[in-house]
Amino acid sequence: MARLLTAGGAAAHRNPDRDETLSSPRCVFQVLKRHFARYTPEMVEQACGVPPDAFARVCELVTENSGPERTTAFVYSVGWTQHTVGVQYIRTAAILQLLLGNIGRPGGGILALRGHASIQGSTDIPTLFDLLPGYLPMPHVHGNEDLATYVQAESTDKGFWANMGSYTVSLLKSWWGDAATQANDFCFDYLPRLTGSHSLYEIAAAQLAGTCKGYILMGENSAVGSANGRMQRLALANLDWLVVRDLAMIESATWWKDGPEIATGELSTEAIGTEVFFLPAAAHTEKAGSFTNTNRLLQWHDEAVEPDGDARSDLWFMYHLGRRIRAKLADSGDPRDRPVLDLTWDYPVHGSYDEPDADAVLREINGYGPDGRLLPAYTKDVLHAGPEARRALIEEAAGVLKHRKRKEKALRKLEAMQANLTRLVDLTAELGRRLKPLGRQAEVARRAAVIQAELRDARLRLLADDYVTLAAELQRDEADEAAAVARRTALEQELGQARRTETDLDQAAQQASATLARAQETWFALSSLAERLRSTQNLAAQRHSLLTEVTEPERPGRDPDELDRQADELREETETLTARLEAGREVLAAAVAHRLHLVDRP
Repeated sequence: MARLLTAGGAAAHRNPDRDETLSSPRCVFQVLKRHFARYTPEMVEQACGVPPDAFARVCELVTENSGPERTTAFVYSVGWTQHTVGVQYIRTAAILQLLLGNIGRPGGGILALRGHASIQGSTDIPTLFDLLPGYLPMPHVHGNEDLATYVQAESTDKGFWANMGSYTVSLLKSWWGDAATQANDFCFDYLPRLTGSHSLYEIAAAQLAGTCKGYILMGENSAVGSANGRMQRLALANLDWLVVRDLAMIESATWWKDGPEIATGELSTEAIGTEVFFLPAAAHTEKAGSFTNTNRLLQWHDEAVEPDGDARSDLWFMYHLGRRIRAKLADSGDPRDRPVLDLTWDYPVHGSYDEPDADAVLREINGYGPDGRLLPAYTKDVLHAGPEARRALIEEAAGVLKHRKRKEKALRKLEAMQANLTRLVDLTAELGRRLKPLGRQAEVARRAAVIQAELRDARLRLLADDYVTLAAELQRDEADEAAAVARRTALEQELGQARRTETDLDQAAQQASATLARAQETWFALSSLAERLRSTQNLAAQRHSLLTEVTEPERPGRDPDELDRQADELREETETLTARLEAGREVLAAAVAHRLHLVDRP
């Protein structure tokens, strides 16, 4: 607070001017007094509606509660965070706490209440796309070519970030262990690079554009928990695969069957190509780990029970996913796979599910290796060296000295390049003068090329017309051929039907021949009976005529009664034969009719 200001803002050099008496008009304290003098109780009432007496009472309470024996804490949540001037609120609270002596003391500070368990820990890990652990900025693809350039651009002379080189090398050694050496810039090239913003909405835009094919969704429910939920759901519908990890089947895992777009018909379950995998997560009682509260106080909790069914912790998922990927790449010789293969991935496991030891992971975050000792290489020297020696070691580890030498060499090269550039400009002008005739020739050649192109185009048009004509003729021929084939098929079907009809007629004729033979036999029998009947009638007529003639003298012969009896028998036999004759005629007529019917069938 006692630093002096210079024209244009606060001093940025290592040893700024100081006024321990706080009386200089250019020290920060006096500048603050002049700046905030305008904010009188009356102005506060006009801007905020707080009466002057209430405002004064709050000021008195905060001041009385701040001193050698007591401290005051400012506690806020999203009311400040999401306000349009929330940053100014928090900054003002920081100024007040510094003035009141409430920073760095028990019960003091500025506390941001969080809406989720260990959200501060999630920020420290970090989960943001543009940060590395320890709040180190993520390198960009268009800068930070090496570790020295990165540290030079991002570090400061004093304070926390003055040791940025040490923090960065510590992180690289933690991730790549013995593979990270000073000779290879501590594997700085292994770090991924930013190409722009990669926040949630840029990811959704990339999914809609088809450049993002797969998505692992953990710890959020973007289908309903993000602004423009429709965009999020449409983006998920454009993926090849989606992995969702959560305690329950959240909307981000079921949008494809019961989302609003399914109900309105904008999306169809059958038309969605995204393959969705739901992997149940373990609850906090089913895993060991830490919570980090607003004060960054680490609170450890042990596992109470193992997860049930297929549920697993996020630590288990990430560890075993990395282990399987490394196993698949074990025989790879591709240089781009080295960052994965060189990772230190030797965490101890325990339990029936081979759960990684969360305590070992915590130790690694705090700079300890699997053996419980500090990370090797430069660390011991840095911890036991004095300020100047530590700075030299850090600069050496981060390659700052090498960067300075490279910069001097680059400046010398730039001077030489400037002279060469001047000569190149002169040479270019001379070449331009000499190339004018060639330019005219080139123009003629260009025109000739245009004419040739037009000629080729005309030829292609003629060929295209011929092609269209031949294609039309081919279509007609194919149509005629198709019609002929269809006609042939129809005739073959009719021929087959006629052959089947002929076969049926032959079978019917065979059956009718048998019936006709029986009818002929019946006819012959009836004819024989008719002949016998006529003979009998003639005999009866003769006998009748003989009986009706003039009685001649009785002659010895046959008895008349016997003759009458025989006549009756003949009449009965005649009637029987007549009935059989009629029946035979009916059978014959039926057989003839059936045969005619068979002959007339198609």
